Amino acid sequence: AKAYLEALQIIKAARRAPQPPPRWSAFDEADVCMCCYSDFTWACTSHSEAQQALQRKNCYHCGALVCPECSRTERSAPEMGVIFPRRMCDRCSLNLTDSYLLPNEKACPRPQGEAYQQDHLPAQDSAERQK
Repeated sequence: AKAYLEALQIIKAARRAPQPPPRWSAFDEADVCMCCYSDFTWACTSHSEAQQALQRKNCYHCGALVCPECSRTERSAPEMGVIFPRRMCDRCSLNLTDSYLLPNEKACPRPQGEAYQQDHLPAQDSAERQK
């Protein structure tokens, strides 16, 4: 009964959210973590294709594919209808505007479009794109 109630609350919050949820990256869109740029299985003893699939996680805030080590934080994002704590990448966790910030701190807005792409590309690629 508790799981059913939570599911109804999730649906209600998602329908009333002022922002749409992000587009999640498909598992075949990235060969490395979009935060640390390491292989998804860098911390595992197995590097098989199945293990690669198990280690890929989507951030609930930006939709990027990240490794478990870069997505240990779980937070809610009520502005997108995520009312229960869910997995978020380290970058979004640090930039997310919520009650965790002190009153004098300012958070970056949710990454979107080109800003998101620049944040999730290796530094040398980002510098080359600006030329």
